[in-house]
Amino acid sequence: MLNLGIPALIFKDTLCYFLCMNRRTLIKFGTWHGVTLGFSFPLMGLADTSIKASPNSLIQALIEIGSPVSTALARRLEQHLQSSNSYDLHLRNGSLGPADVEMLASGLESAHLDENLSLHSFSLSFNPEIGLMGSQAILRALPHHVIEIGLVGCNLGDQSVPAMISCFKKSTRLKMVCIEDNQFSRSSKVDMKNALSHLPRCVFIA
Repeated sequence: MLNLGIPALIFKDTLCYFLCMNRRTLIKFGTWHGVTLGFSFPLMGLADTSIKASPNSLIQALIEIGSPVSTALARRLEQHLQSSNSYDLHLRNGSLGPADVEMLASGLESAHLDENLSLHSFSLSFNPEIGLMGSQAILRALPHHVIEIGLVGCNLGDQSVPAMISCFKKSTRLKMVCIEDNQFSRSSKVDMKNALSHLPRCVFIA
């Protein structure tokens, strides 16, 4: 028995869904036999399940960013992912700011809850306004199996290095990292290259 204490409603053999956006959790309520203010009633089939992972979250993020580059990429991905699980995510010269990149990171993380989805090549090169917060968000969001990373000319400095190192250390398939034309110190470049020591064939350009 469950007492919800909500206004009078009557449902029979109805499925009611509440989407909790802040946790991306779908709560499914089964058959409701009667709900009255302060009235206890049987609630069948109560369960918490994660929303099904889908590339749609990434496509929607690209659309919401709203730049010509992201919108065009959203259209291409929508068609491409109908027949393939592997894709490239290139937003070079996209005029993206920190909020855009954080939105992209959120969509990317949600999309890759589907372990069958594979990101091959990723590039945010020549987006000098992404900032520290944007770079940290996207580096956290990149899946471990990404093969190529491009962050050329993004005006990144040593503050972005810990997130970069964490990303590199978790990576299992990286073959190419291009991060030149940023503001990294010589010692930071050495630290980042060392973070790729478990991937001896990875080409590192800084």
